[in-house]
Amino acid sequence: MNVFDKLQKIYETDLKEFKEEQKELTAARTPIKGTVSPSKRLHLEPGLSIKEWLVWLEKDTKPHKGYMEAKVIKRYRKLCEGSEPNRATQWMEEWEEVMGLMINSDLPEVYRGRWLQDLSEVIKPLSRSLSRRFDI
Repeated sequence: MNVFDKLQKIYETDLKEFKEEQKELTAARTPIKGTVSPSKRLHLEPGLSIKEWLVWLEKDTKPHKGYMEAKVIKRYRKLCEGSEPNRATQWMEEWEEVMGLMINSDLPEVYRGRWLQDLSEVIKPLSRSLSRRFDI
């Protein structure tokens, strides 16, 4: 086998791998294009990578920080209304989740001790002694 034949074999192998990669990329791009609105689809340029598509879509569709903070505060206030005794465990799990979101959003209720007072008020109907532990 001469040098040309060896190079031809390498080329054919590389070309086959390239075509497989292109097929896989097309298969990955199709569902992305199929799930976004026509106006957003216009921005998904073929020359960009899938990662670049996803970064752009995230940036373009992500809700405003203030909107997300308002949703977290709304959930927090709803939790401050209390819980039925038979749902206490579910309530506590949601409380922990919302508190995590509030910490991540750096909301003032977390750092001014307001959450502790609110927790005390919610727990009071269930356990006065436990509620007193959280009183400031």
